[in-house]
Amino acid sequence: MRLTKSISSWRETFFDLLRRTSHYGRLLPGSQLLQVVEVHSYDPKNELQEVYYWCDICTIKRFEKKICDCCGAPMELREEPVRK
Repeated sequence: MRLTKSISSWRETFFDLLRRTSHYGRLLPGSQLLQVVEVHSYDPKNELQEVYYWCDICTIKRFEKKICDCCGAPMELREEPVRK
């Protein structure tokens, strides 16, 4: 599996964020599609944050804004410091 890093700057790239983000993913074989594996943002102190959507009911993590696949509840945007 080959991982690819894609960086975007100061535009809305992860639905609810308006700051620099970093996306890690892999190119799907035989296509031009990038499967996002991790999304990070940088807080005002320029510290790396993990960004994801979370369902408290089902404890499911996703990288896109949508309702929970399991229970149908809205998912909450979360950012947490990346552990080193």
